[in-house]
Order: sequence, then structure tokens, then C-alpha cells
Amino acid sequence: MKNQWFQKGKKLVKKVAALTLLLSLTITGVTGCGGGGSTDSSGASDEVQTIKVGTYSAYPPYCYIDDDGNNVGYEFDVMAEIQKKLPQYKIEFEVMDFDDILISLQAGKIDIAACQFEYTDERAETYLFGKEEYNEYLYVLTTLKENADKYKSIDDLAGQPIAAGGTTSHGYQLLQEYNDSHKGNELDLVVSEGTSDLETAEGLRKGVYAASVTERRDTKKMNKEFADGEEEFVVVGDENLSEGYAYYVFQKGQEELQESFDKALKELKDDGTLEKLQDKWLADYSG
Repeated sequence: MKNQWFQKGKKLVKKVAALTLLLSLTITGVTGCGGGGSTDSSGASDEVQTIKVGTYSAYPPYCYIDDDGNNVGYEFDVMAEIQKKLPQYKIEFEVMDFDDILISLQAGKIDIAACQFEYTDERAETYLFGKEEYNEYLYVLTTLKENADKYKSIDDLAGQPIAAGGTTSHGYQLLQEYNDSHKGNELDLVVSEGTSDLETAEGLRKGVYAASVTERRDTKKMNKEFADGEEEFVVVGDENLSEGYAYYVFQKGQEELQESFDKALKELKDDGTLEKLQDKWLADYSG
């Protein structure tokens, strides 16, 4: 009797072990390709990865809130077109103060910074920049029209307070380079992170700044939005101070994500989509 029970017990143990092995193989087959995504014949996973994109909400026409409370602008439309080309990602926006975007990227709270960021060597020490630009900037100095005869070139602004942006910005760095090569005739650079166009306009009006480093579109935008279309703000001199380009910014080590977005941007350039979006959002401020 005892021997019969023992033989039956051995058979039961073998059946349980076989069932356990079968379940183990089944689970491995389901989860071994990225946490639940199935694979196609090429071995690629169809799992969708959520990508958090940090941007701003007070910088028209790039990213701002419309009268209906919606986030709109060039940044949002370009990213929507990229989403169509990258179905493996689900793009979600995190709207925050401008000063917090790169900080959040470094802390790992977002995956991409998208607010017209330009490449600088200092930023590149901390962040990974895309290689495909999606906007061009023409940097100028802007002043009040009433001061146009007084400040005809950057040299006329020696010793004067200039709104230069943040210390990692392209505008600040090019003005600092000017100061380095003009000892004794330096500009007085006023550093301010995330200053709005309205604050810049008011600073010029009140004499807080003699001039401000801006993008040519921003000068026209200030006249349109804060001077009823009148030419209250003008460019100092005829030449651009510099040219710059906007890139997406990623966390260090995220080359695969960066390359995917670069590829999508390249396709948007080649098929004319990016140019159409620039015409839609930026044409009124160009020229």
C-alpha cells in the first residue's frame, strides 16, 4: 500500500514539474521582448514607449495657450508630425516654466526638451543634442526707435545695459565673446533666464535696457503684439550678430531616441512638411 502511494506520488511530482516548465517557457515567450510587446518576423517589438516632452506655454508663435485654453504653436505641430512617423513612441507634453525644462531633463523627469533650444558647448557638456535643426535664428540687437540714431551699431552700446538672456544661451555667449575682444569698451550684460517678450519690451521702454539681443522675428513680434503694429522697436545696424539653430535636447545616453527623432525630422524636411509648418506659424514674423 505504501509503495503504491509512493509510485503515484512520483508520477504527480513529474506532472507538476512538467506543467511548471511549460508555464515558465510560456511566460518567457511573452515577456522576453520588452515587457509585454509582441514581435514581428524581424524580431522588432511593437511595444509603444511613452516619451515625455518638456516645453513652455508663453512663447508665441512657438508654444503658447490659445483663447480656448489649448496648447498650440510651431513646437506642438512639429511634434505632432513626428508622432505620425514614430508609432513606436507615444508623445506626451509636460508644460512647465522655461527655467525648469532643462533642469527636468537632467533630473530624468522628461525625455526631451523642446522649446527652441540652441546648441552651446556648455549645454552639450550636460545634454545630448539632436543633429537635425528644425528652426533658424538670426540674432540682432533691438532698441527703441527713438534711440536708432544714437545706437547705430553694437560699438555704440559700450557700457550700456544689454538684455542678454541666460548664461547658457547663444545670445549671451556671442555678446560675451564681443566683450572678450573689446576690453575697455565692454557691454554691460544683464543676465535673465526666461525673460518674456513683454518683459523685454517694457524693459526697453523704461530704460532698464538700452538694447536687447533678440531674434529678428521677435523684434517684429514685439511691434505687432505690444505696439499695435507700429515700429516702436528697431534693429541696431543692418547686420545680423549671428545665426543660430533650434534643436531637440535629450538626456545623455539616449542616442537611439535622438537618432529616431533626427530621422523623422529629416523626412519632414525632405517632404516639405516642415516648410509648410514654418509658413503657417512663422511667416507673419519673418522679414
